[in-house]
Amino acid sequence: MTRPSRDMVAIKKEKHSKIGKRSSSKGGGFEIEICRQLTKWITGSRKPEIFWRSKGLGPKATRDRITGVKRFGDVAPQLGCREGEWLTDKVFIETKFHKDTVWSFDDLMRDQGKLLLWWLKLIRQAGSAGKLPLMVFKKNRYPICAMYDGRLAGLLGQFGDISPNMEYWNVRIGWAKVILWNEFLEIDHLNLKEVL
Repeated sequence: MTRPSRDMVAIKKEKHSKIGKRSSSKGGGFEIEICRQLTKWITGSRKPEIFWRSKGLGPKATRDRITGVKRFGDVAPQLGCREGEWLTDKVFIETKFHKDTVWSFDDLMRDQGKLLLWWLKLIRQAGSAGKLPLMVFKKNRYPICAMYDGRLAGLLGQFGDISPNMEYWNVRIGWAKVILWNEFLEIDHLNLKEVL
């Protein structure tokens, strides 16, 4: 068996690095959009942002590493901004947008698939941080959705006519409820702040 030439190895590495960059830039852009939507939900304006993506690269993440700030989830309040801390102190917000990932809500019922794996990982991370899990996710040509567990559903249920678009129960995850993200953003943030 012959070994691939150095040129072929370099081509393969370049191809894979470009795919990874596209994927992370797409996910990073989605995180920023969710941060801006949450900012508008609380302040009425998209800027200045009170939330920003908490992991990865960029000047804000670098500043957090230098100052020793510990963040949980994909969304965090801006350094020194206390206006959004009431949310991120209690809720672990994870965002997922992968252009080519195939997932289906039915996978939750069948106990399989990417959506289930993301949710199981989020439940574990949120539990170890002592927070409620909230996953904001989408795929191409579909609306943005939010998935949350029964504990957060109980708090949201206090606001009247907020019913999830879909509900799933599975032995490993318990109750998982899904609502359209724009419906979540219609909740009065002051009511949610009061019950969290």
